[in-house]
Amino acid sequence: MIEQLNDDNLWLHLFTNQRVVVRLYSDYSALCNAFEASYKSIAIENKKSIQFIDVDVSENPNSVNAIGAYSLPFVGIYEEGELKEKFSTSNLSQLHTMIQNQIT
Repeated sequence: MIEQLNDDNLWLHLFTNQRVVVRLYSDYSALCNAFEASYKSIAIENKKSIQFIDVDVSENPNSVNAIGAYSLPFVGIYEEGELKEKFSTSNLSQLHTMIQNQIT
């Protein structure tokens, strides 16, 4: 399950959960939309080992600056509020590798 968060609750969530994958996206981005179905599939596959959250930057613009995203889709893996890995691409193999690095 992917939880939808916003500017108000993103940081609280990052600091109160052990491992979290954060995806910043925009419904207006074709690349983000193309990435979405595969991202959801990866979230389902890994739901027991790591939590997945989404933030729509169209509605939550402060998250872009707070996270330090430089393009969309942006994906970061956080552990107890600390950024461990990040990327801005729709490269699914990179996402798989990032998740495996964090859960092993």
